[in-house]
Amino acid sequence: MDFTLPRYHQLLSALLSAGYSFQPFSEYLANPKDQVIILRHDVDR
Repeated sequence: MDFTLPRYHQLLSALLSAGYSFQPFSEYLANPKDQVIILRHDVDR
């Protein structure tokens, strides 16, 4: 799997183009939007 920054940018752009929006989890709990993405990152380095 390709975990490079250009590929990540491509993923985010595709999600935005498909009509998704991004919300922090705390905001989602208080006021969830339709078609929302909540990203979680695990950093090993």
